[in-house]
Amino acid sequence: MTQDLNAPELTNDNLILMRQLLGITQQELATALGISRKTVTRLENGEQKISDKFVDKLLSYQIAKVSKSI
Repeated sequence: MTQDLNAPELTNDNLILMRQLLGITQQELATALGISRKTVTRLENGEQKISDKFVDKLLSYQIAKVSKSI
């Protein structure tokens, strides 16, 4: 049996905040996730919808970055 997590949607403002808390530039995030800086800009400006695939990549990046600092 599966259960929905009912997780809140990642907004463009939260994406900006997360990137700033990670202390990285748009270009650094884009490179880490294998996307273009222009895509990061569009996501942060709300011009492009944040996909579940993007959220998965972002979370994997954050976990890896936090693991390295421990």
